[in-house]
Amino acid sequence: MKNIVNKILGIIAVASTAMNSQAQDIHFSRVEDMATIYNQSLKTTKDIRLQAVNRDVQFNSASTYKTQVAIGDFALLNKAKRTSDDNKGFFTATFAYVGDNGAAGVIKNTSAIVGLAYALPLNENGLYLAAGFQTGINSLNINFDGKTVPEQYNQYGLIPDMPNNDPANAYNAPIRWVDLNSGLSLFKNGEKANWYLGASARHLNKPYTNISKTALYQLGVNYGVQAGYSINLASKDVLGAYAFLNWQSKANDYTIGVKYQKNFGTNTSLSVGVASRTGAAIIPRFDLRYNKVAVGVSFESTTGKMKTDNLNRNATEVVLGFIL
Repeated sequence: MKNIVNKILGIIAVASTAMNSQAQDIHFSRVEDMATIYNQSLKTTKDIRLQAVNRDVQFNSASTYKTQVAIGDFALLNKAKRTSDDNKGFFTATFAYVGDNGAAGVIKNTSAIVGLAYALPLNENGLYLAAGFQTGINSLNINFDGKTVPEQYNQYGLIPDMPNNDPANAYNAPIRWVDLNSGLSLFKNGEKANWYLGASARHLNKPYTNISKTALYQLGVNYGVQAGYSINLASKDVLGAYAFLNWQSKANDYTIGVKYQKNFGTNTSLSVGVASRTGAAIIPRFDLRYNKVAVGVSFESTTGKMKTDNLNRNATEVVLGFIL
């Protein structure tokens, strides 16, 4: 009985997430790794980074929502210029695919993202001003066909195997919309410290996310601020902190974290860190890099009101990356 209830609650939770997507976007545990999704101008290095991410959200221990991400961040330079420190301006580009699957196919959401940015040097000491623009093509499919979410009761409680009578079930065709996003940032890469400060606005065109294009399902502009600072210690290890803040309609999302990187030679390192999404989750993370390959894992544990109400929403996020 407990497993049935968990599945029911999971489907309801996932459906609620999709139907309220006009209020806030998907949360990522590893926000710094996804920086260019939040702000296209935050490609602050001249290397090439490729990542594959799998995110699994569990609701009361039942897996209810899976997200797969493939993202490539490119400095549009030849190999010689990528490894030089010439304080010249450079273009960067991002290509990403995000796919979500919730409650055994009830919800399927895909996004294809393309972005371009330019970093302009402001002095000879590695200080840059960057501006970026991004577009995303999104497709959302909500399909309750074949699902039996009990909504009828008798004196004993929920009646199992009674189909949901929601008229929205009749619309199985995908809903599509286009996003327009922009971002600005200041950043500096130095011998002793690196830092960045960014501001972004996403969904600038306020797209509709339903077939009838009603105001209730019109995405509000998502305003964001991103900041990070890391210091190179005397031991050649790195200590850093970051904050990603987002405001959209009446929702807000603040993720603040710290991390420590222990270096074992030039291209081998082990990193540990912890972040907090205010009122929602505590997020420990672990990362290992060897030469050009990086692997990492993070875990979200529920905090705040959901924890108080015994509604445990946890997540595991695993990433495989290549730094070229």
